[in-house]
Amino acid sequence: MTKSELDERLLPLTVTEGVGATVYFIMQTEDGLDAKRADIDDTIQPEIRNQFVESLRTGILDNEELAILSLSSADERTNAIYQYDLEEVPAGLELIDTILTNDNLDDFSFEQDDLASVKALVVLIGNDEHQIAIYKKSYPVSVMKRESVLAIIKSETRFTKLESDVLKINDTVDFFKIASELYIMNLAALERFFGFHNIIERRAKEGIATIEAADILDNPEVLEELLSEVSFARKLVKVTSDSPVLGDGVPNSEVIAFTKTHPALAGRFQYNQDETKIRLHTKQSKQLFLKLLNDDYLKSELTRRMYDSIAKDEVAANGSE
Repeated sequence: MTKSELDERLLPLTVTEGVGATVYFIMQTEDGLDAKRADIDDTIQPEIRNQFVESLRTGILDNEELAILSLSSADERTNAIYQYDLEEVPAGLELIDTILTNDNLDDFSFEQDDLASVKALVVLIGNDEHQIAIYKKSYPVSVMKRESVLAIIKSETRFTKLESDVLKINDTVDFFKIASELYIMNLAALERFFGFHNIIERRAKEGIATIEAADILDNPEVLEELLSEVSFARKLVKVTSDSPVLGDGVPNSEVIAFTKTHPALAGRFQYNQDETKIRLHTKQSKQLFLKLLNDDYLKSELTRRMYDSIAKDEVAANGSE
């Protein structure tokens, strides 16, 4: 989905009339994660809706420079959100579909449930025609326990003691699902809390097999040594799923000749005896090799200068889209 297509999906949700908000809690139970509906006062629901709609407006709709990338092709750009395109969905995020397809979820009960067991919130915003499910992780600091702090709150004209736990909700969005597509706004949260590293590592191992089949490396197995670094594993998935070098079938002889002559690569690699394959001997050489496969080393047709470019959005011919 392109930025303009995503904007078209979001715009109907920014109106106030006929667009509601329902909040669900993702709970940690003895049997695993479960979803429960939060019975929130009708007067508060519009505030929750407006809070998250405004967050989406400023973060996406009004952000003209925002890039929409597939997660498997994620690069180091900061002004980007990622469309989840892997087959395996991280544990916990599949409950978004449970909420979207189930109208009979149990309500959160203060007698039976504990706010400290809330691991995430899902805010469902929309109407019969348009919906978005917003997922935000709940951190321990999001719950203010009445016994852990002496909190004094305003009650009419007096200050009184906090008599119950409080769940704080801000407008940050970690993930959202719209039109059956899951989008990642907080990549760090995905990598840290949802077992995503295990998923991406498995995909990265498949990528190593792709590189091995290309017969460009003398020792492809050494790439596995850095798979514990999630950033390296992500880059490995990117270059093997969307590599201009591998995808366009650039002959290995041309790739090797390029590594010997480009200023950023000359002298950085070793080769096998007949110099038909690259041999990776340092951590830096492994990282440079991924950049090589990603075709990061570009030359300006205008100035003839050479650049190391992470973001490479293809330009349509004749200015068309």
